Amino acid sequence: MWVLVLLYTLSGFFRAQDNFLPEEFLKKAELISLRTSLERQISGLIVVPLYLEGKQKNINQVIKWLKMGAGGIIIFGGDTLQLKHSIKRIKSSVKRHFFICIDGEWGTGMRIKNGNKIPLNMTLAASMDTSIIYRAGLLIASDVRKYGIHSVLSPVVDVNTEPLNPVIQARSFGSNPSSVILYAIHFMRGLRDGGTIPVIKHFPGHGFTNLDSHDTLPVASISYEEWKNTHLLPFSALIRQGAMAIMTAHVWFPWYDSVPVPSSSSPKILINLLRDTLGFRGVVISDALTMKGAANYSPYLMLKSGVDVLLMPENFTATRDSILKEVIKNGDSALINSKYIRFLALILYVSKLQKNLSKRNPYHNFSKFSREVFQKSITAIKMRRGVLPLHRNSHILLAPVMDASKAKTLLEKFKKYFPFTDTLKDSLLNPDTATLVVWCGYNSIKNPPYFNADTFAIGHLSHFRNKKVLILSGNPYIADFIPAILSNYDVVITTYQNDTVLYEEVIKALSGLNGITGKLPIHLKNYTEEITMTASRVSSEESTYLPPPLSR
Repeated sequence: MWVLVLLYTLSGFFRAQDNFLPEEFLKKAELISLRTSLERQISGLIVVPLYLEGKQKNINQVIKWLKMGAGGIIIFGGDTLQLKHSIKRIKSSVKRHFFICIDGEWGTGMRIKNGNKIPLNMTLAASMDTSIIYRAGLLIASDVRKYGIHSVLSPVVDVNTEPLNPVIQARSFGSNPSSVILYAIHFMRGLRDGGTIPVIKHFPGHGFTNLDSHDTLPVASISYEEWKNTHLLPFSALIRQGAMAIMTAHVWFPWYDSVPVPSSSSPKILINLLRDTLGFRGVVISDALTMKGAANYSPYLMLKSGVDVLLMPENFTATRDSILKEVIKNGDSALINSKYIRFLALILYVSKLQKNLSKRNPYHNFSKFSREVFQKSITAIKMRRGVLPLHRNSHILLAPVMDASKAKTLLEKFKKYFPFTDTLKDSLLNPDTATLVVWCGYNSIKNPPYFNADTFAIGHLSHFRNKKVLILSGNPYIADFIPAILSNYDVVITTYQNDTVLYEEVIKALSGLNGITGKLPIHLKNYTEEITMTASRVSSEESTYLPPPLSR
């Protein structure tokens, strides 16, 4: 049954992508382009930042840029009320269609103070529930649509194969390309059905790097074969499933370019590979030009190399003027016109799509949805029989390896389900008769616990003689760095992010109120079980959607 479903899902992978939009929008954009000057067409390929608060607050400047022809805005900061009023004010001042986006992979709450949030992609993937992942996309889209936002610049389809990746990690659906494809397709459909434009990123892959392109230009240090057979697959698959927009990575791929150049400035990657080989017909958006990985690279050359839309250059006017000068010098007005038509057609399409959709949000309860996902994502790496569930009257010795404020919250939640809980620091209990629960709450690997004194703490605590439970809350990759320590624990449970609601769901799982049903969506060296059931279901089909042979 699953094979038949998968074959149906992947049936589009063999087709070259036709026009990525209905012809009416391309024709309308073409007519508009005929009465649009070259200078304004270039402006229309630039998306400028809108800051809603603080010293960077710039709504008046943004309105000015949009009146000069800027193609769109990307939103940062503020709260939902500021978001609502700012977009309303801008729309009333600028009497034309323009692109409105936010970097909101897990909802407006990623950038807006009191915005709504869903769990991270890796948490979604651990649930193994494609209906949940579809609803996640639909939920985000329905929420941002009420503000008039056209895109949340997601999903991330990078395959995270580097445990020390500082920028992708839990933003990825996992380390198995088959699972990433399956989950990304459902998430993309949810975003699209909810009335937004999915933007798959970061082409042609960022999941293998150990450097952050916000800080420098990472280099692809893996083999060409590994990249082609793992990291390129989700992009190839989602293009065949109708992806309308792609965001580029600022990563150097030496087998395409012999000198350091970000993929966002590489015609071999964006034209030869993306357009010619993979057949992509949609809009190519650069990652932010303020990132160090894109520093010192010409915006004009990015457009010449295959980018359609420039995201957040340092200076709108200077960028426009420098591009205009080069375009006139090199006779590239037709190139600019084709990009302008492509991007404008997408804007016209999503504007009409949102106008035609009801403003009612079919899945409005973010907190209920998140709790459901958290419950289904809790994963046991190690489970010795007879340890769980813990009885309500068990004596719990809690050792939180986290900052003090989170530790206080965690203790309060433990006492709700296990009244006889005490912390290691304050306990009068005999540690050899209590059940020890060590809770390691780290999200980031930039300052991971296995590089400091917390490693000693986790290891030292593992030598208590009674039942021992270790919770890796936020970063499952920690398990690969402390295998000897893990061997001393009876139960090892992991989650994929830190959240106070998630804390409670894990505690309920320890008590037996919830099952522990999540599956690792990543590969751990010291964990021998299948990565996910989904991966085993679809692995036999991988060869059917491998991209065509590539020339380097």
